Amino acid sequence: MLKEKEKFEETLNSNGSSSNSSEVPRLAYLISGAKGDSHMMMRTLQAVYHPRNQYVLHLDLEAPPKERLELAMSVKSDPTFREVANVRVMSQSNLVAYKGPTMIACTLQVVAVLLKESLDWDWFINLSASDYPLVTQDDLLYVFSKLSLNVNFIEHMKLTGMLNS
Repeated sequence: MLKEKEKFEETLNSNGSSSNSSEVPRLAYLISGAKGDSHMMMRTLQAVYHPRNQYVLHLDLEAPPKERLELAMSVKSDPTFREVANVRVMSQSNLVAYKGPTMIACTLQVVAVLLKESLDWDWFINLSASDYPLVTQDDLLYVFSKLSLNVNFIEHMKLTGMLNS
């Protein structure tokens, strides 16, 4: 564990940006859904998928076990996901009220899993099953490669100028 932490710390320099400015950042995604959302979760996953990134899928407690199993089997049956092994389906689901503290608790649980299993990511993005990207992953990774790792919120309008320059 100590070696992973040292490796993580070595990737940062004093101003908080990547030590190698041409290095493409790695993203960690939480894609969450409720009962009936498993197909949309797979659609979102496929739309934002990049082999450098980490992904965690969480179906809340109201989803039936059969749907959760089907989601896990969809991930396991995909040859790319299986080979790269960067997509996880949370086996322990939480009851999530999307306007309350349970969503924050679920997000923190996923972040804890990601930190425990892999420190090989720079940014965390929280998506719901109904989200769909407006830019390609390559464009998104390019934008993130130009940002300091000390930034924790990005305004959309500032991104468009970076893509055009």
